[in-house]
Amino acid sequence: MDVAAEQYGLKFSKPKIVMTKFGEREVCNAEPTEEFWSAWREKKDELKRAGFGVSKSFDDGKWQVSLWAQTMSREDRLAASDASRATDAAVNVPVPEGMELMPFQRAGIAYALKREGTLIGDEMGLGKTIQAIGFANSISARGILVVAPASLLLNWRNEIKRWQTLDLPIFVIRPGKVFTGKTEGWYIINYDIVSRYEAQLKATPWDLAVFDECQYMKTRSAQRTLTLLGGTRKDKTTKERVKVDPVPAARKLMLTGTPIMNRPAELFPILHHLDPKRWSTWSGFAKRYCGGVMTRNGFDASGASNLDELNARLRETVMVRRLKADVLTELPAKRRQIVTLDVDDESVAAIVRREVEVFERTEAAIAAASAEMQRAEAEGDEVKYKDAVAKLKAAQGIAFTEMALVRHETAVAKLPTVIEHLKQTTGKVLVFAWHKDVVDGICEAMRDEGVVSITGETQNEKRQPIVEQFQKDENIRFFVGNIKAAGVGLTLTASSHVVFAELDWTPSSVSQAEDRAHRIGQRESVLVQHIVLDGSLDAKMAKLIVQKQKIIDNALDAKVAISEPEVTDMPLVPLERPAPTEKQPVAFNERRAKLDAIAATLTPDQIEAIHEALRTLAAMDTDRARSLNGMGFSKLDTMFGCELAERTRLTPRQAAAGMKLARKYRRQYPTELYGRIFGQEELQEAS
Repeated sequence: MDVAAEQYGLKFSKPKIVMTKFGEREVCNAEPTEEFWSAWREKKDELKRAGFGVSKSFDDGKWQVSLWAQTMSREDRLAASDASRATDAAVNVPVPEGMELMPFQRAGIAYALKREGTLIGDEMGLGKTIQAIGFANSISARGILVVAPASLLLNWRNEIKRWQTLDLPIFVIRPGKVFTGKTEGWYIINYDIVSRYEAQLKATPWDLAVFDECQYMKTRSAQRTLTLLGGTRKDKTTKERVKVDPVPAARKLMLTGTPIMNRPAELFPILHHLDPKRWSTWSGFAKRYCGGVMTRNGFDASGASNLDELNARLRETVMVRRLKADVLTELPAKRRQIVTLDVDDESVAAIVRREVEVFERTEAAIAAASAEMQRAEAEGDEVKYKDAVAKLKAAQGIAFTEMALVRHETAVAKLPTVIEHLKQTTGKVLVFAWHKDVVDGICEAMRDEGVVSITGETQNEKRQPIVEQFQKDENIRFFVGNIKAAGVGLTLTASSHVVFAELDWTPSSVSQAEDRAHRIGQRESVLVQHIVLDGSLDAKMAKLIVQKQKIIDNALDAKVAISEPEVTDMPLVPLERPAPTEKQPVAFNERRAKLDAIAATLTPDQIEAIHEALRTLAAMDTDRARSLNGMGFSKLDTMFGCELAERTRLTPRQAAAGMKLARKYRRQYPTELYGRIFGQEELQEAS
């Protein structure tokens, strides 16, 4: 309080922040005293310069003294505004070993560290989730609540596993799951069920509460908004309006790429929760920024006003927001993400289980037939060999037919969650799928937002006009195409966001589809998202495809950042390729003669070295090729390779067959063994 206030016996109310024509000011009021009136008459100008003012109250018409003060100096406002746009900051953010934040992500965390509540409004694809986890690491939060749309729960779980530094347990709260209250850890819950767990969520304060896609709370009277942010609701018994407390948290983060979906009014519940002192009253906010006026039907806040001032105040108080264009030099040409969707519908879960069961059964049949074929070749048994070849073809044919059916089932079952994800996007988006009914379903759901499509049925002469419509018409947000029909030859650089609703097994086909956006004319980093159901074959395929693409990109020296996928199963057959053709194999007699010729040249030392190499590979292959880890045999070779390794001795013919495996996996065992098997001259060439 100003010294003069005490001198004049003024008893001021608690200060509040209001917007004036001079900007944001803090004000408190008091009843005037005789001492003050005397001073006011003598030195009014001096008191005005000190921030004092006199006016009549709107409520009762009585005189009141106001004491005004700036909330922030001009220098502080400029510094806060600059920080909200910053692309780097000198702040040490804990991250796991081998991980590194981008400079603009550090800047976002630095902005949040200075506030109790922050709105991270970065454009989609700039890593708001990672910034939130980095913030939690920085403040050593041990009880963290994350509220997100249902489709993002598992994505949060996966990112927390990758980026957290305190090794806290992670709990995903699902419908019907017992949740008695928090202990230490991350608690992830979706907006649709928060009201069921209101008591538990509010029982004790959280160190940090994170609200992802916070535009879900844009309506003040919505049940989820009242549960999480508080407000007032009508009591069912008394019919009186009662206060609802928010979820208690020491620090709060709101995340969204679209802070304002339709109009400024949607921001108020979020801002009031983050900083109730500066964003105090709905009526004041609505009058200033929503064009609010009284009408016959009540208060109308559907408009917009003073938007430049609103933007400035947001950046000075709670919001950090950068666009891709702001940090383009920091972003790689392509960023690939695997978005894993939770499976909480039993009918969908049953389809996923059936898909995995069919895949594992057909995969085992192919692996067994392949091992039988290798065994027969090593034994020189033509009858067994031909029988094994027939079994392999039959297994591949069954795999193609059955997998095509169950993968279609999975794609259709996944469609609603894919659509939900697409509705959260902004700007123009390319969407790729395999099946026509999936393409049609997406087009129908997105029709109101503007959509065009190209499939195998689209006539050639109509394709370019469709492309031009997507490129030039601002009312067309979505291009939906079949991976094969629309994945090549088209330029769709109006979008920098690619979503795969379904996958192609071949990485080159996926890369070609990505490159509809990533080509000459594209000025932004391209975000590529693979939408998969948890536990599905698509989830495994996506991780492997991204891993293969990384190898290809590195080989070509492409500067593409790819998040490391988890170790994943590798299917034996390309599930989206045509069924096997009747290609005539090399005559068995020729193969046998070639193997016999090699066997005849092998020395006892070579046979022993081959056996030792196979045993080394088998010892590394402890999971029998269940995961793609670069160790041991691949799935096609593991049965036969391990069988040879486990023998007490190898015949020359078996050693000749094992020699092919030794050459194939030569980088995984000592070079000394390689030299003993193939000779020092070949060893030098291989080196």
